[in-house]
Amino acid sequence: MNLHGKEIAANCFEKCQNLKYISIPSFITSIGEKAFSFCTNLKQLIFEDHSSLTLICKSAFEGCFSLNEISIPSSVTTIEHGIFKGCKLLEKISFENPSSLTIMPKCAFYQCTSLNQVIIPSSVNLIKNYTFCECSSLKEVII
Repeated sequence: MNLHGKEIAANCFEKCQNLKYISIPSFITSIGEKAFSFCTNLKQLIFEDHSSLTLICKSAFEGCFSLNEISIPSSVTTIEHGIFKGCKLLEKISFENPSSLTIMPKCAFYQCTSLNQVIIPSSVNLIKNYTFCECSSLKEVII
């Protein structure tokens, strides 16, 4: 983890099976590819107030089966392919206002089978293919 560069590097905590809670400090600007992927017991992901986070890379939280709610900070401008793919217990996704996000990437929430509500920020002007594919419990999408 390179905290002087203000980033969490790729694969930094991948497959840390006992990791249950993450608090991302406000000075972090990016989270690398698969940084927390397959942390299967991760239940809570918190972004500190006044976040500087702008980029969450491909598959950063893929396979984090125990996560159930996510709030993406307003500072985030880019989320990449498969960011929460296969987070089977994820029920709700929200984006802080005003959101800076303009694109919902391919497969971002693919196979989030418990996802039942998504509020897409007004800043988003493109939702790519398979973004919500196989979200079998999805009942409400607010655009």
